[in-house]
Amino acid sequence: MKDSGFFKCPGSDPSAWAKPEIFLCPDCKSEVDIWTDEKKGRCPFCKTIFERPIKTADKPYYDALLKKAFELGASFVGMIPVLDIVVDDHLSGLCEHHQCSNYGSSAGCPPYVSGSDGFRRLMGAYQEALVINIELPMEIMLSHQRREIFRLLHGIVSSVEQNAVKMGYSNARGFASGGCKQLFCSDYQECRVTTKKGDCRNPDLARPSMSGYGIDVVKLLQRAGCTSECARDEKDNKISGGMACGLVMIC
Repeated sequence: MKDSGFFKCPGSDPSAWAKPEIFLCPDCKSEVDIWTDEKKGRCPFCKTIFERPIKTADKPYYDALLKKAFELGASFVGMIPVLDIVVDDHLSGLCEHHQCSNYGSSAGCPPYVSGSDGFRRLMGAYQEALVINIELPMEIMLSHQRREIFRLLHGIVSSVEQNAVKMGYSNARGFASGGCKQLFCSDYQECRVTTKKGDCRNPDLARPSMSGYGIDVVKLLQRAGCTSECARDEKDNKISGGMACGLVMIC
C-alpha cells in the first residue's frame, strides 16, 4: 500500500525515526496520536480529522521569551498549543470542597475566577502557551522558603507576559501556581480587589492561580516536554517532586 503521508497503517512502516506525538482533538478533546511523518490525525472517538498543529518553537517570539524566563530563574521552559492544555473539573473543585487556605482570599483564586468552564472558553481565543517551571528539592518545597520560590514564579510569569505585550501580543495572559494573597499580601487582612476597596497592590507581580481553573499541571509539563521527576507520575496523577509551574498564553 502506498504511503500517502496522511494516516499511518499500524505496523506498515518500520522506519526508526518516526514516532507518535500526542495532540488533543479540537472537537472532543480526546488524546490523538499523530506520527511525526504524518500531516493529519483522526480522532478514534469522534472521527474528527484535523491538521497537525504547527511547531510553536518556530514562532518569532519564542526565543526571546524563553531567554527572558531562563534569565529570571526558570528551570524549564517549553511551548505547546493551547489545545494541549488539559482542564479537569475535579481539580478546580478541590479548591472549594477541600477548603484550600487560599479559597476566597484574593481575586486570583475561587470563587473569584471563572473556573474550568471559564478557562475552556478562554482557550478558544489563544493559540500557544509558554510553560514555565521551577524545579526544587522537596525539602525546600516543604520549608518556609517555598513562599519565596512561588513569589519568584509569579515574577517570572508576569515579566514574560509583559514582554510578550511589548512585542505586540497585547492579549498575552499569565497564570501561576500559588495564591497571590498568601504570597504578596499576607501582612494585610483583606484583598483590595475582592472587597472593592481599591486596586491590586501588586499588579505587576501577582497572577491568577492555575489550580482554580482546573489546569492539570502534571500533564501540562509532560506535554511541554519536561522530563523532571515531578512530571512523570502518571499512575495517580500526583506530583512526586518539588516544582512551581506557570504558563503564559499568547494569541
